[in-house]
Amino acid sequence: MIESGLVSPETEGTPPGGPLSPLLSNLMLKGLDRELERRGYRFGRYADDYNIHVRSGRAVSM
Repeated sequence: MIESGLVSPETEGTPPGGPLSPLLSNLMLKGLDRELERRGYRFGRYADDYNIHVRSGRAVSM
């Protein structure tokens, strides 16, 4: 973490690229997956990376 120009070690959370990061992402984002499916959106997700495909700008604001 960089704060005020000084680098300090991260003491909370899961480190990026760590073995728990994809697992925890899958657990935490399951609700969003279900909501996107309910709305009929097409999407792809790997861990915490999403690609959401909609037909119009209006769909984004719903």
